[in-house]
This record gives sequence, structure tokens and C-alpha cells, in this order.
Amino acid sequence: MNASPESPVAEQPVKLLLVDDREENLTSLKAMLEPLGHPMIMARSGSEALRHLLREEFALVLLDVNMPGMNGFEVAALIREREQTRFTPIIFVTANSADIKMIGQSYQAGGVDYLTKPLDVHVLRSKVSVFVELAKSRQRVEAALAERERAYEQLRESREELRRKNEQMEEDLRMAREVQQAMLAQDYPAFPAGVSLEQSHLRFGHRYLSMSEVGGDFFNILSLSNTQALLFVADVMGHGVRSALVTAMLRAMLEEFKDLAPDPGRFLTQMNHDLHAILQRTNEPLFTTAFCLIADLETREFRHAGAGHPPPFILHRQLGTIELLAPRERRSGPALGIFPEARYQTTAHKLADRDVVLLFTDGIFEVEGADGEEFGHQRLAEVARRRMHENVDALLGGLLAEVREFAGAKGFGDDVCLLGAEVVAR
Repeated sequence: MNASPESPVAEQPVKLLLVDDREENLTSLKAMLEPLGHPMIMARSGSEALRHLLREEFALVLLDVNMPGMNGFEVAALIREREQTRFTPIIFVTANSADIKMIGQSYQAGGVDYLTKPLDVHVLRSKVSVFVELAKSRQRVEAALAERERAYEQLRESREELRRKNEQMEEDLRMAREVQQAMLAQDYPAFPAGVSLEQSHLRFGHRYLSMSEVGGDFFNILSLSNTQALLFVADVMGHGVRSALVTAMLRAMLEEFKDLAPDPGRFLTQMNHDLHAILQRTNEPLFTTAFCLIADLETREFRHAGAGHPPPFILHRQLGTIELLAPRERRSGPALGIFPEARYQTTAHKLADRDVVLLFTDGIFEVEGADGEEFGHQRLAEVARRRMHENVDALLGGLLAEVREFAGAKGFGDDVCLLGAEVVAR
């Protein structure tokens, strides 16, 4: 007898594999990770680790580099050769210094990260938690897909059962959408910290429209200090669950690399490197465009870097002009996740009181009107210039309304993300 369509799919516990030839190292590593509550298997050699991998599935392998007999890189190569384990994430752990050659060798061997001893327990738990969540997400997606496949096989027997299963799937997707929406910035930071948003020297606004249950656009606003705000916007190729998983990775990387954010070029370079290490193992190409901007009230400048993303605008209210926020040489870096060695350059523009910076994804200007004409980047700039003296929230709302009116019955064909920041005169 089939299980009820409304009964939840049981989530299997995800396991961690700890590999080190020293008992004391394994004990220490296990103690650091025990508060996360995930089952852990310990192996004291590469051969023992491979035997465990033949019998069980693991969300993550924490692998010591320097082991007698078979070292960590050799073990990783054998893991990658086996079809069932070729995508199992591996984090290398070593007492060696983190030199460029060693780090490069770890990624070449198939590792997704490289940690040096002594380990920072908070960093370790954070990195492990990301891959555990990815493993759980994969379990949920695979379980949902398997459930839908079984429903189609029962089509001739029970159309009503299929209808209920589809309703349950739609509910799951709606829940995924709610989770994704919760990952976006909900509350804006104030500058300096502690003042009300009305007293803040930077004020923010956004508009976000998803064309499917889960979208591929992503943005966030973070406070780096009392004088520095990070604005980040990204557009993942495609739609659906795959794109949503990438946006989840981007959010985790924002937190992980936040210390690099004052230099947006360096920040995107690190993000690209790690994103490529993960995405290169997918069967189909997947990449994301992105733009990272720092509004620095102390140095009075906007610092920014782009990765194949449409350049934003600065609206200079005092001058009544609009400026394209682009690199001096007018060339943006490539999209993230394509070229692992790509380097992104930071460019600075002056910041003045009452300036507004406007970031967006291409869904806002690639809209077509009734006659097939595209709204276009230039028309977007003209609307922004005409509305530049409105407060940032009204500006975004009015801009979106004008594009929607232009599109008419056609509507938007892609996800739309608008993000604005206004410098308030002190």
C-alpha cells in the first residue's frame, strides 16, 4: 500500500568522515564538531577511509594531507575516480603552512577547501555546516524528484493521487520560495550602528520579483563598520532549484569572505575561485554575474568591482547628472564560476552627499514592449535621471512601475532585482 501523499519524506542523517593517522587529532576534531550533532566516522588511514566510502555516503570528508603510506592528495584522487564518490566534498586539513602551491594542489586534487592547524573551531563549524546543508538540500531535492516519478508511474491507477502529489510538490516549492526570500536582506543596517533608520547616513531600498517559485537573482546589504556598507547583487544563470542552491552558496560566501569585502575586486576573486571549485563538477555549465559595491562614508568614495554584470548608476543629485558605475577601462571581469584564475579589479568613484547608487539585474531593462522593442539600459538611465530627486524607495517603485507599464500585457520575462542606496547629508 502506498504511503499517503501528505506524509513527509524522512530526512536521512548526514555523516562526516574524519581521516587522520593520529588518534589525538581525530579525537580533537571530533570534539570540535560534536556540538553540530552529526554522526561522525573516524578513519586512521587512507585505505580505511576508502573502505568506509564504499559502504556509506558522507556529506563531507575532512582529510589530513600528511599521512604515512597514502597521503591525503592520493586518497582524494581515488575518491574522485569512483563514480559514487566523485562529487563528495573534501576539505583538506594540514599542519603545513598555507602556501599557494599547496593550496593549488589541494584544489587540483579535488578539494573544496584547505584548513591549516591549529583549527579555528568557529571557522571549522561554519564551513562544515555549509556542506551539511547542501547535502540535506540535495537529499530533499532527490527525494522530491523520486516522489514525483513514482506519482507519474501511478497515473493510470489513480489520477487523484497524482493531483495530491503535485499539490504537495507545489507546496514544497512555495516553501522553498519563502526560504529563499528569507535569505534576502529583510532589515536594513543603520550608519552608524545604533541610530534609527531615519537618522542613518545611508538609506536603502529594494524591489525583488521572481518569475518562478524559486529565482536566480540575489542581493544583500551588510554593515562592515560604522562607515562602510556592502551592497551585493547577483544573477545566477537559469531558474529553479539549481539556481536557488547557487544563491544559497553565494549567501554563505558573503559571510565567509566578509573580511575581504572592503576591496571588492579581491572579494570577487576569492568568491569566483571557490564557486568554480564547486560548480566545475556539475554536468552542465552554471555561472553567475555579480556586482559588489562598498559605500565608504569615511573616504567618501564608492569602491566596486563587477563580474559580467550590468554596470549600476550613480545619481548625482547636487549636479543633476547620472554616471555609469563602470571600471575606468570600461571592461568588467568575467562572470563568476567560469575561469578559476580570473582576477577582478577594484575601481573607485567619488561619493557626495545626496548621491544615490542604483544596482539592478538585467531583467529590469530586457523587457519588451508591445512592438517588440526592448526597454534597454539607456531608457532605464533616462527614467532614473528624471526621478533622481525622489527618495530611494519612491525612486525604485516609480522606476519599476514605468517598466511594467512599458511591458504591458507581456510582463517581465526574467527575475528582477533593484537595489538602491542614498547618501544622506550630514
